[in-house]
Amino acid sequence: MKKLLAVALVAFLTACTDPKSIVLTKKEDIEKHAEDIKKLSDEDKKMLVAYVFRAELGGMFGGEGNNKAIYGVTIGEAINNQKAFVAEQQKLELEKKAEEEKARQELEEKQRKLNEAVSVIFVEHHRTEGQFSFQKYDIFNFKIKNNSQKNITGIKGVAVFFDKFGDELKRVEMKNDFQDNGGKLAAGQDYTWQGQMDVLLRDDEKLADTPTEDLKFVYEPDTVLFEDGTSLTTK
Repeated sequence: MKKLLAVALVAFLTACTDPKSIVLTKKEDIEKHAEDIKKLSDEDKKMLVAYVFRAELGGMFGGEGNNKAIYGVTIGEAINNQKAFVAEQQKLELEKKAEEEKARQELEEKQRKLNEAVSVIFVEHHRTEGQFSFQKYDIFNFKIKNNSQKNITGIKGVAVFFDKFGDELKRVEMKNDFQDNGGKLAAGQDYTWQGQMDVLLRDDEKLADTPTEDLKFVYEPDTVLFEDGTSLTTK
């Protein structure tokens, strides 16, 4: 009888040391039951620590609904909750990336159509000075060609200049309403446009002093307005 009682007591004590059955009431329980928690797998330990971290931060990173991190649950429940929380976060992250990729592809398609409609070619630039010594300018010459089947009344975008290593030097907003060309650029026609930029900052100086042949140019279109009232835009 004594032997049976001893076996039953050992079995009871062993069952009580199952770490997943321990109830978490506060973060100090982790240290209190450290010896039992050592029995958990490394993955479960990480899940447990992450759960307690969320429980401590409460509403900020605690999660919502069934995945909310609260005390008063067993370690096993906490681990399962954290695994579900991680899975949900991974799902949300994948959905976010999918949305970002879709938006990127849509933007690229819009830019492709804009670039097909209008070509902006950087011809050359040169530095000059004004009437006073502090007046310094960078003069740019561009060739703009209407590749569409409709007359264009305006374009807007960003001119981006790179050095010969491919490092970006300057981004400049570029708008043209063709007022000096009768207010439009006819279908299939091209137009030479000269722009001017004040040389004020260090990157202005670097761009102005870089020879045309050492510059790389990219035009990032934003909007093309047509005479018939229609338009193409990245918006």
